[in-house]
Amino acid sequence: MNNSTAIGINVPSNGASECAMLLLMLGELIGHLLLECPFSALNLYLIWTTSVLHRNLKFILISQSVCIFARGAIRSCAILPLLLLNANFGRIGEQILTGIYLFPMNLRNHIPHIMVIERFMATLFVKDYEKWQSPCFTIAWAFATAFLSVICSIEEAKRWHSTGFRLISSSILLVSCAVETVAFFWLCFCNSKKYRLTFEDQRKHELSERYQLAENIRTTRQLAPTLLLHLFNLSIVTGGLLLYQYYYEFAGTSATSYSSSLVMQVQLILITYTNFLIELTILIKHPFLQHKLKWIYQKYVKSCARSNHRVGDEMKREMGENCQRHQPNGTDQRRPPLPQQKGSVIGLTDMSGKAMALSQNQAAYFDQLRKYWN
Repeated sequence: MNNSTAIGINVPSNGASECAMLLLMLGELIGHLLLECPFSALNLYLIWTTSVLHRNLKFILISQSVCIFARGAIRSCAILPLLLLNANFGRIGEQILTGIYLFPMNLRNHIPHIMVIERFMATLFVKDYEKWQSPCFTIAWAFATAFLSVICSIEEAKRWHSTGFRLISSSILLVSCAVETVAFFWLCFCNSKKYRLTFEDQRKHELSERYQLAENIRTTRQLAPTLLLHLFNLSIVTGGLLLYQYYYEFAGTSATSYSSSLVMQVQLILITYTNFLIELTILIKHPFLQHKLKWIYQKYVKSCARSNHRVGDEMKREMGENCQRHQPNGTDQRRPPLPQQKGSVIGLTDMSGKAMALSQNQAAYFDQLRKYWN
């Protein structure tokens, strides 16, 4: 068995090496079909149907899920014929599949850069970013990254066995992503410091500005694990290319050798499960997506909901019977009602629980929001 997959991995024909490579491919396929593709599709649906996220950030997260899903689907289509049918795509077919596979992967590698730029824009235009609905930023970065991804994918597909171009491009992406990650955490620190200092001067605050500043802090904290995983992904790509370059140039081993193929397959497995972790952190760190997922679960999984209600009703009935059984005759065990405070108003507080001093009327502001949402 001496076939190549869509990205040029060679499967040796001897027994032990072939078995090891096929097991690695099977582990990658399981990651695609059970983790990467399902979770990216789930996040794509949740993000697409939510109206809470800002339009710029929403499109970035949608693009991220689409790229991860497309990579997993294309890679699965390359592995399945090899495992089931012992198929050979040929040199031309391999180059075509490699170019198609590399496009969503290259586009995904640009996502962290766009994510950091969007967060800097939200910080610079904190006073009116909430109202910014122009699609210019989204159109600009979508065309720019798509163009770069197409060019890189074509060049990499042509020069797949020559790692120089791919190593240079991935190294540039890795260094820039590392610098942007440091800037991202610095931005989070500055926003937190600004949020804290705005209360110490005891001035009046615009509610929209305060909301956007608090939202910037929350969003930055939510996206931090995702950005770190993107950095780890780029480290895997660059490290794999360095090892591949070592086997190809310095060790005197051909590019289709078992050692270089093994390195590439391990690299693909790590990227697959890292992509799954990216989608998982998006789901875990964003409460709005969790709430929507719970709502979908309660809406469509009716059998579980009905059984839970039946169990809850039975428990309440048993607790009520026990209370009546142990309650003394002629006595009322109910708690006295709490005293009502007339004229009490629920005020808005900041992230630390302190009362917010607002320059706008609270009721009027929420009336404006209600009209805007409806």
